Amino acid sequence: MPISFEVFTDDFESMGRQANVIASWGDNVYIKIPVTNTKDETSYELINKIVIKRF
Repeated sequence: MPISFEVFTDDFESMGRQANVIASWGDNVYIKIPVTNTKDETSYELINKIVIKRF
């Protein structure tokens, strides 16, 4: 069964590290990344890196 977890940090470098750790928990694990952080910066670049890395 699929299950999702969300990263819980605000800076993109830490989000990427957390996403990699969470993704290693299993093939059925999906990671949620906020579209923006509290500084209203978009996370599009990080999301793109993660998607490319996983596929």
